[in-house]
Amino acid sequence: MDFDALLLSRIQFAFVIAFHILFPAFTIGLAAFLAVRKGLRRKTTRDVFLGSRWTFSLSAIDFQKALLLAPAPIAALAITYLLWRDIRRGSAAPDWRPILYAASLFVTGFLGLAISLFPFNVPFAKTIWETAARDNALAFMLVGAAVMLPVILAYTAYVYRLFWGKVRADEGYHA
Repeated sequence: MDFDALLLSRIQFAFVIAFHILFPAFTIGLAAFLAVRKGLRRKTTRDVFLGSRWTFSLSAIDFQKALLLAPAPIAALAITYLLWRDIRRGSAAPDWRPILYAASLFVTGFLGLAISLFPFNVPFAKTIWETAARDNALAFMLVGAAVMLPVILAYTAYVYRLFWGKVRADEGYHA
């Protein structure tokens, strides 16, 4: 395999995206897990194993829940394979696909989290409807989003169009 500048930059991009998506997610998840476990231990004054709640034990797997959660990790594995395949292809693959695959991995992770926690916002304590803001606050945020979202999308489209095709693979300071 010939390691040209474009392939090396794609590999670097894949590692940066993977690090910035996976590492904070694992850190936040581990911190939340430890905080809940510590809080339950203080409340009950005994060591608490939370695995039974999330069906970690192989003897007590809730297959209905596992089937509901299965599409998210399967999709993440498929997207990871597609990203790896594009990086291996080098300059034969389009430049837009790695960012699409990285964004898809990010969305897949959040969908898996949402599916696994639904309908709770605070795990096993408060539902989404119990933690929602008041109607007037939600209406205020809707107006702000309705004004700013088209501005953000228009600016993104403008910048994308402005810089499209400015640099070729054989040009640049790294060649």
